[in-house]
Amino acid sequence: MTQPVLIVCGMHRCGTSMAAQMCGLLGYDFPTDLMEPNVWNVQGYFESRSLAKMHDRLFQALGSAWWDPRAFDDQWQADPKLLAVWSEGQELISAMLARDRPLLIKDPRISRFLPLWLPFLQALNIPHRLLLVVRRPSEVARSLFSRDHLPGFVGGMLWWRYVTDVLRSVRALEPDANVVTYDALLTRPEETLDMISRWAAIENAQPEQACHVPNPDLRRSSGQCHGFSGTGLERDCEILFECLSKPQSLLEVEVALDDPWPLQSGLDWWPHMAPLVRKHQDLLIGIRGLSRMV
Repeated sequence: MTQPVLIVCGMHRCGTSMAAQMCGLLGYDFPTDLMEPNVWNVQGYFESRSLAKMHDRLFQALGSAWWDPRAFDDQWQADPKLLAVWSEGQELISAMLARDRPLLIKDPRISRFLPLWLPFLQALNIPHRLLLVVRRPSEVARSLFSRDHLPGFVGGMLWWRYVTDVLRSVRALEPDANVVTYDALLTRPEETLDMISRWAAIENAQPEQACHVPNPDLRRSSGQCHGFSGTGLERDCEILFECLSKPQSLLEVEVALDDPWPLQSGLDWWPHMAPLVRKHQDLLIGIRGLSRMV
């Protein structure tokens, strides 16, 4: 019998790792090559190293990166370099699917490559569901600044790009998809896990252990984010966040997905800005390193 797949997606720093860990305790298996926990995710990422590397190679084939908020070109799925990487990726994924228990696949990067993943699973007749995890945009921007030294406005643009890419894929491909918030997982785990269990039709789900996963002490990025908070971009992101802040089928979400300023320009200026962003990251990493030596 073909085992189902649950894809957990959403922007980096949104709580996808916590959601994956909790769902795993409901009865899902993970790939065998999970990333190691670190100071930024002490309970673990529950994310396949090989899949993350594959997604990074897909970004690279398109001249992009996970921290690049630009939309892909309209014909990106036909790019020869991307297709070469994806051909290898399909072999990797097929090997992961060969198991006798339901599989959970989590990687924030997958949010931008669902137009590849969903038709692939459908062609193999693999039952699959999609769980989008969302967190307040200003908190994500603050967390990205703390971990990756990304300016606040870049974090905000990334939040918008990842979330709207998921919503566009859902509208185009109509998978069985749902949404949960970071706050719901953290503060109402029993109620949220019950919803997930019923939606995903998990047999004999025992959420008691999973309810102990959330740790409010790990929430370190609440509040405003310099360079993002108070801007029109934050307002647009907040409107979308509020639309997604209740458990619901993503097919029922009715909201315009037109890019806000400054994303409307197609980010023609990004190639000039990206090196500055990278230098900003390198500078702050260097400062952090020096502070540890003093």
